[in-house]
Amino acid sequence: MSKKNKSLLETLFPTDKKPKSHAKQTEKAKKKADKIVEDAVDKSTEILEQTVFLDKELKDELSAELKGAVAEIAETAKIEIAREIAESMQEFSTTLTQTLRTAEADIQSKIDDQYKTMQQELTDYKKERMDRLDAHVSKQVQELARQVFGKTISGPEHDKLVSDALEKAEKEGLFKD
Repeated sequence: MSKKNKSLLETLFPTDKKPKSHAKQTEKAKKKADKIVEDAVDKSTEILEQTVFLDKELKDELSAELKGAVAEIAETAKIEIAREIAESMQEFSTTLTQTLRTAEADIQSKIDDQYKTMQQELTDYKKERMDRLDAHVSKQVQELARQVFGKTISGPEHDKLVSDALEKAEKEGLFKD
């Protein structure tokens, strides 16, 4: 066999042409086995240490990336929330302005209606009072005419008499303030 193709057993227990003592061969094999185990332990320890180092390095890298991503998300959320608040405030302002304008128009309409109603009531009241006053004046004029003329006058005569008296009173300034 060539040196390259030796099996582990051949490496541990070489077959030399010279007879060696079994104890020496066992001792030599044990030392080689111990050396192989020791090398394997060293290599595995080194691999584990590299893994731990890489694991720590990876954790640090991932942690930094995570912090960056969280900061970016927080900033984006902050901007988005600010934008939404601004939109909500604008919407609220627009709605409030529209509501106030509608309320103002309603109030103005009610005031106008009340004013018209009051004007009509005042006009009706004036007419009623004038009608009462006319009736009272007519009655007084008829009574006065009856006393002065000793007779009752007719409606048209009465109207003409009242009209003439009012014109004369107006010319004399009786109705001026």
